[in-house]
Amino acid sequence: MHPYRSSTGLGFAIGSVRHRLPGKILRSDQDGRLCGSVGVSVLVRLFMVLVDLAVFPISSSGEAQLSSARGASTMAEPEPTEELPPIGGDPHNAVQMRPVRTTYGEDIPAGGYVVKMAKSAPLSDLKAAMAQKLSISEDTITFAYEGEEMDEKKTIKDNGIPEPGPAARRAGARVELQFLIRAGVEIGAQRARREAAEAAEEAERLRVEEEALRRKEEEEKRVKMEEEQKMAAKRKADAEAELRRQEEARRNNRCVLRCLEIGGGGGKELVTASNLTVMEVARQLCRELNMLRDEEHQGGIVLLHNGQPLPGRQTLQDAGIRDNDEVYYFWGEGGEAAATVEAEAPCKPKQETSKRQQKKQVLRDARQERKGEKKLQKQVEALEAALAALDGCLKEHLGDVGHDRADRATRDALLEAFGATGCRYQELPPVHGPCPAEGLRLLGSCLLRPQRYNAKFLPQEYSLLHKVWSLVGGDTKRCGVLDIGAGNANCAVLAAALLGLTVICVERESPRKELRAEEQLPTALKGKVIRIEADIADFDTAALASLACRHDLDRFVLLAKHPCGIGVDRSIEMAVQLRRSSRLPASERQPPTLLGVVIATCCTNKLSLDDFRESRVEEFCAMYADPTGTRSKTLALVRAVEVMSRCSAWRSASASLGNAITSQQVSWAELFEDHLQSLRLKRLSTAFGASVEVRFAPRECTLQDRCLLAAESSVPEAIYASSDPAFLQQLTRGVRELSEAAGGPLDCRPKGLKSAKYDFDYTDD
Repeated sequence: MHPYRSSTGLGFAIGSVRHRLPGKILRSDQDGRLCGSVGVSVLVRLFMVLVDLAVFPISSSGEAQLSSARGASTMAEPEPTEELPPIGGDPHNAVQMRPVRTTYGEDIPAGGYVVKMAKSAPLSDLKAAMAQKLSISEDTITFAYEGEEMDEKKTIKDNGIPEPGPAARRAGARVELQFLIRAGVEIGAQRARREAAEAAEEAERLRVEEEALRRKEEEEKRVKMEEEQKMAAKRKADAEAELRRQEEARRNNRCVLRCLEIGGGGGKELVTASNLTVMEVARQLCRELNMLRDEEHQGGIVLLHNGQPLPGRQTLQDAGIRDNDEVYYFWGEGGEAAATVEAEAPCKPKQETSKRQQKKQVLRDARQERKGEKKLQKQVEALEAALAALDGCLKEHLGDVGHDRADRATRDALLEAFGATGCRYQELPPVHGPCPAEGLRLLGSCLLRPQRYNAKFLPQEYSLLHKVWSLVGGDTKRCGVLDIGAGNANCAVLAAALLGLTVICVERESPRKELRAEEQLPTALKGKVIRIEADIADFDTAALASLACRHDLDRFVLLAKHPCGIGVDRSIEMAVQLRRSSRLPASERQPPTLLGVVIATCCTNKLSLDDFRESRVEEFCAMYADPTGTRSKTLALVRAVEVMSRCSAWRSASASLGNAITSQQVSWAELFEDHLQSLRLKRLSTAFGASVEVRFAPRECTLQDRCLLAAESSVPEAIYASSDPAFLQQLTRGVRELSEAAGGPLDCRPKGLKSAKYDFDYTDD
């Protein structure tokens, strides 16, 4: 027997080495288990080498001097380990688990982990403790002993691992196992570091984003402040320009009136402006004369010129009052005065307001002022945008794009595109009919209608009736009126009952029967008003000739009161066709002669968008287009007319409550309508020989006060006359005869309707 193998010390030394040194992995080719005999021989040889190196000196009795070996080992720096909580109770083994890989650095101690593990505990308990310590899943840990994987369900002993004896345990011997963590698995410490790094990275990203957002907000705030400063400077400049314009307008419109009290002596020289309304002038006069309404003095100041009361909403210029004219005034007791001064409430002790209330009032006033400034700025921008769009269209239409004439003024471009206007709106003559006070009294006595309704519509009807009378020369025999868009036929009934004319009413959609004025006529007169339901575009000369033959009519006047938008142009087209047909050869059937046209135009803005939400601009342009024009020019003209049509609404909107329409917008709107009206006038002149435009009704009755007149050779001078005795005599006779036949005024109240504007409610009738 070999001396080392027979020695007890040799056996202990081999056991010590076996427990302290990692075994070399030696596998057979058959079943992969460690070859025991080979392993023993290797250990023996290793032990002999250690003896030669004096690590394990052998005594004479063959016993290894382990104390020296243990002393040498204690001199070396021990590898750091970390102890785990005990697993189970006694008896136990001291187990040390070393990592196979060292890629985890300081996260796993170099010496691994040590634990006191009950001998009866399976390795799965050890695996669970390791998984909990490393914060990983149990299935990612594998244990090995001398290169062999172990059964986790078994204990250390059952896995064939020798357990240290009592002496070895007292000497600190441990069962050394190796553990391997699956590649790519992240242990708890690594995960915590990664999450901390990601949190820090996310915090940095958020900090950078917040910093970028802060810089962006500061930049936006700076840009907004600069824009507000620019806008404030622009508003200030615009306000100063507006003040200068108003001051210049005051200087240009300065007017001195000599105000005389009726029945009084002397007079008052009043310095005012011709662009102010009569109501504003009356208030100015009241303030200067200290004539204010109170409990004892009701009513208001009434101004008269040339014996006629001046309408309150009419300007001095529109009323025909010039500088140094004499104006009479009196205080009208009771009733409604043409111009009144609002009553001032009796003076009451003014309650003192607190500083807080004053501050609130200041803030309210400031908000209202800013709101007004915003509305004004919006209108200024709308005007600029409209003029810019119009400039582009007109330059394309006139071929100025890219040429030296591209800087052509808008007004000049309009003049070249549409031709010269016959007369500017502000220069149109007011033609309201002869002796309006007497005429309106006669006309109002034969109709029963709400007072405000009469105040609005009666002056319009009176003016149109006189124009029709003048075109027929006062001769109504075998003469008729073609009333386009007759509506409830109030004007048609007056023409038939008072002037003796036969009226053909063409209406696309008639109102309810109880709202038709012709239903109120006496039986003998009902045949004088004929209602035809048709669109003007569908009512041709053949239909008119048939009706004229049936009612023995050989002359006509075309009348249209406020046809909206394209309705004006279709009425003109109807008149042109009637004029052409009247020149047919004698062998063909002769239609009635069209003596002239009376068209009160309305709503030019509805060319771009009518009641059916459709644009009629192309139809308008087709009626007045130059036959030699190119397609590109026609399209450019269409776009120009579209802009002009929309902007013409500025003038109508200027009378609405709370509007911010500027005087420049009103001026441009009037100019746009002037040019569009000039096209209509030219076509009427071509068809008839003469055409003019007048203002047919007071502004307080309607803002749509333009009226086109056409007649053969020339428009009768009687239309402009301030007095027409024959016409008034005919009205007087007609009113008397109608009253006798009908037993009183005609009941033309709008039954079944209600209106706060005109102050009536006939819903129960």
